[in-house]
Amino acid sequence: MKTQVRNYEYEFATLIYLILVIPFISNLPVSESVYFWFEAESWNKVFNNSWHPPFYLIILRLFKLFTNNAIWGGYIPGLLSVVISGWLIKKVILENFTNEIRTGNLLLILICYYSLPVIIQGTFILDIDNTVLTPVLILLTYCGIRWHKNNNKTNLIVLGLILFLSLWIKMTTPLIWMSSFFVFLLVRKKIKNIIYKIFPLFIIVLIAFWFSYGFLYTKLILSDIGSFQFSGAKALDLILGKNTFQNSFDHLIFSLVSNTGAIMIWSSPILILLLLTIIPKNIIKLNDLQILCLINVLFIYIAYTFVLKIQATAGFPKYHYPMYAFLLILVSNYLIRIEVNFNWYVLSTAVMLTTLYIYFIGDPIINFYIFGREKKYYDIIKYFGILLFIITLFVIAIKFLLLKINLNESLLLPIVLTLIITNTASWVSRANANYSTNYWYGTKGILETIIFSNKLPKDKTVYFPFMGLFLKERGNLTPYGDIKNDDFTKPNSDYIIMTSRLIDSGNWFFKRDYLEKKYSLSKKIFDFEILVKNER
Repeated sequence: MKTQVRNYEYEFATLIYLILVIPFISNLPVSESVYFWFEAESWNKVFNNSWHPPFYLIILRLFKLFTNNAIWGGYIPGLLSVVISGWLIKKVILENFTNEIRTGNLLLILICYYSLPVIIQGTFILDIDNTVLTPVLILLTYCGIRWHKNNNKTNLIVLGLILFLSLWIKMTTPLIWMSSFFVFLLVRKKIKNIIYKIFPLFIIVLIAFWFSYGFLYTKLILSDIGSFQFSGAKALDLILGKNTFQNSFDHLIFSLVSNTGAIMIWSSPILILLLLTIIPKNIIKLNDLQILCLINVLFIYIAYTFVLKIQATAGFPKYHYPMYAFLLILVSNYLIRIEVNFNWYVLSTAVMLTTLYIYFIGDPIINFYIFGREKKYYDIIKYFGILLFIITLFVIAIKFLLLKINLNESLLLPIVLTLIITNTASWVSRANANYSTNYWYGTKGILETIIFSNKLPKDKTVYFPFMGLFLKERGNLTPYGDIKNDDFTKPNSDYIIMTSRLIDSGNWFFKRDYLEKKYSLSKKIFDFEILVKNER
């Protein structure tokens, strides 16, 4: 018997999420997060930023002011974005699947989303995709389906306004969404709607964005040197394959394996098992919302894996981040119908399996990156095989151990419970980790190196890529460190501080052979190396 969903399910799930993020609140921003934090230091920097439209930086700046520049204040936009995304997922589910679901199932769905490692750790990355962009994309999808069902002028105008807003947040992923919506309408054979309504709407939105940002904002604020021109030229090169097909075949294979692996490992591989259980046999039964979400997932994956980017940023799949919300919406139609009967026997079984996972697997993300940094993609594939095998054993074990409850023959509930169990176990391992758990995953010694760097002689210059923000007492003016008269490829600072893997990778901002000739290793702090310029 189905009962009306209770409002407290969303609130309770959100409370669980807020508890899950507490251990990571003291994280320090690294890599590109430092850049965004630095650019939000003043309104002048916010509005003169030439890389992205200023929407996210405006939000970040407001919270910096509200929290008196406390680093934890920069995490609030990410936290609020996840909470809003959860609310939108709830709204989309209730309006597009059924008005009545089994009590507790919405809670189960939201916990599946909130407990994903990518969602928890993404909260603490200062960037666009994993914060304000995701709820807006969910809202776009909601409004797109709403207009599809009732294509009146009001719904069309609302869709256009949100799309215009999304472009002021980021210029790439909203364009991918537009392509997805075109394909969705083609699949649904809505040719007239495309020709007479959606195509004109998209043209109007693009022109409005070009005029407001690409012309007025760029000309009046950015002095004709802005991200619109930069991104336009870069996008053309990327679409033509200059970023992808100029690489060796081996590099492309590694990029495919590493990118796909990062997407899977950050979501828990069990999510893939869940999809394989549901989608293939129900592909022709998918409703409008599910079809659009599936197209969104495929387009984001293809665009950011093969065309626009072929590497996850600093180890975190931030460009693919919005996929996870769409994946959960995609399978929610099936999750709301499963029979959940929790009791002490179920809970004790879950605790036992969680303990076993922590003991034998620990943090699968760190193991994935150990192989990835050495470009052992065959080992990556082998590791995933072993991981999926162990997870499958968990599903079978849960199915067997829970036969005492009134459980149908479907593997859906055991898979969902395994997802929550593995996410919980992974969370325990990350919460107790002595390394970075977002960007630069697995890097040790960040805080210790920051403390050491500020003890270096004040009359010496320090180049600390992506961490220069923390050289507060040295008067640096860039997020990259004190590079005053330095060339990024040929730094001339007295000290260079970098992670060992950045040095080993070579050719990031600098030339490896240049460093070897001009600098010597002075000190090593966990994964960081302090290089000092040779006196001669």
